[in-house]
Amino acid sequence: MAPMGGFYSPSSTLLISTAFTTAYVSSIYLFPASRVSSVSSRPVAPSTPSSTSSTHAPIPPTAIPRDRNSPSVIRARLLAVTIVSCLACLSIRSLLQRYPPSLIHPPASTLLGLDLPTSASKLFNLLTYPLGLTASLFLGSLYVAFLDGSLLPGQRGFRWRKMKDQFTSLQGIRNYIVGPWTEELVFRSAIISISALGGWYKKQLVFLTPLYFGIGQSTAVPRESTERLIMRLMGLGSEIAHVHHAYEVYIGHGRTKQALVNGVLGSAFQFAYTTLFGWYAAFLFVRTGTFFPPFSFDEFHPVSGQAPSQRRDACTGSILPSILVHTFCNWWGLPPIVDALRVYPEKKIPILASYVLGIATFSYGLFRWTEPRLFGGSWYWN
Repeated sequence: MAPMGGFYSPSSTLLISTAFTTAYVSSIYLFPASRVSSVSSRPVAPSTPSSTSSTHAPIPPTAIPRDRNSPSVIRARLLAVTIVSCLACLSIRSLLQRYPPSLIHPPASTLLGLDLPTSASKLFNLLTYPLGLTASLFLGSLYVAFLDGSLLPGQRGFRWRKMKDQFTSLQGIRNYIVGPWTEELVFRSAIISISALGGWYKKQLVFLTPLYFGIGQSTAVPRESTERLIMRLMGLGSEIAHVHHAYEVYIGHGRTKQALVNGVLGSAFQFAYTTLFGWYAAFLFVRTGTFFPPFSFDEFHPVSGQAPSQRRDACTGSILPSILVHTFCNWWGLPPIVDALRVYPEKKIPILASYVLGIATFSYGLFRWTEPRLFGGSWYWN
């Protein structure tokens, strides 16, 4: 498939995408309340009966330790990443306004995957097929939850109130609502949009754009071939979007050598896991799609080379499946294979079979259940 655009050079695309990544992560530390802290090591003068004179300065209190789950930290960070996500989407619109209508492609809202389908059937497909595909990969986890009695209403361990509390708590709002929305808007909608405008192929959109969530530092690169740019991207150093987790572990556990080791190892694992998920989420974004009406003006389509009157309705990827899948994966977490085999040794074969069957079902449906025609086509894929 030929590249989609060429409105921006590879170096410009790289710099803009890196700016989005840097802005998202640095915003987490924008407010003092959003930063984690360990117990203060500052000495505090002991209180004595003779120290009650009004001439004595009040003794400063020790700092209250804050981690990423402290309410004040969560509130400040939710506000910060929401602002950055909105600005990233608005910046795509601003970048598109640089070009005359005769050259422009879909509106920014469509390119970002923010338009809804035009029919109930396409909306139904958009909600069910990607989510069902993802659930098949978690078939083993679902079976273990069934054994625990916590999967379905009516089972001994299932509680509607518990589920509601998990979603409506501050941590739940972060993990299942604001987190997935803001991360997908920045790392899928905005970065894939600008990469497509830079002429990236669909395989590059799927496999390279998720690396921005883990790429650390980058420098401006000269105009060069896409293949060389890929190698440059793959060789860039430490991670921006997850290195702050290592920093928080280091700070929160007393700045010790062991805290540093734990933080680095945890961050490396999270980077690998997030990259794998990013490939899948990007794949869903460019495969699913929503229609929008033909343009009312006589523009030239940069991909097909046809005017609107000569082609069918254009379409673009929808961000909704990626957000739903992101929430689903956050909810279920990593498969508890080891724990399940320890708790239910008599169910070893069914448990292992459920995981194997889930992987096989996922592999079977990966392309079949994300076929663009099910969702009205895809601007990015077609």
